[in-house]
Amino acid sequence: MKRVAVLTSGGDAPGMNAAIRAVVRTAIYHHLEAVGVMRGFEGLIDGDFVPLNRASVGGIIHRGGTILKTARSERFKTEAGLDRALFQLKNAAIDGLVIIGGDGSFRGGQKLYEKGVSVIGVPGTIDNDVAGTDETIGFDILPLKWLLPAELSILWCPNCLSAWGASATSFTIRGPGARPTPLL
Repeated sequence: MKRVAVLTSGGDAPGMNAAIRAVVRTAIYHHLEAVGVMRGFEGLIDGDFVPLNRASVGGIIHRGGTILKTARSERFKTEAGLDRALFQLKNAAIDGLVIIGGDGSFRGGQKLYEKGVSVIGVPGTIDNDVAGTDETIGFDILPLKWLLPAELSILWCPNCLSAWGASATSFTIRGPGARPTPLL
């Protein structure tokens, strides 16, 4: 094995960037070339590969989401999409694939494995619904996910400074009849 690829698929989850960094640094330690697949299985079908090295994964673990972006792929669910993904892996001389995602991502990985691709799955989903694991990357954000749609309103504070640096917006979460509480 000389070249491994990493992709994130499905919904993004906190901690995916840390997992990407760990994959890349482990590959480098073992003298393997690391490649990122942009936009999950969609990027795999399109051959959207980017080289990854220490510099490209430096300073990413504190960032939310995934630097590789993520997408759901209806095309990958077709035989033509799967065949195209296999062609792209072979054409790019990728010997192994690390998939960070949930149950749908792992179903895609299973299809690739059945076609002879070496696949490792890293459970990363806020739904914590991957069989065989107690906790997935990002699952601990789930209680906030349950509350946001029904019980909470998010208030924008355009003049507030944000801990995120790139944005001048911060959030306040308020439940029905509750006193506003800063999220940051």
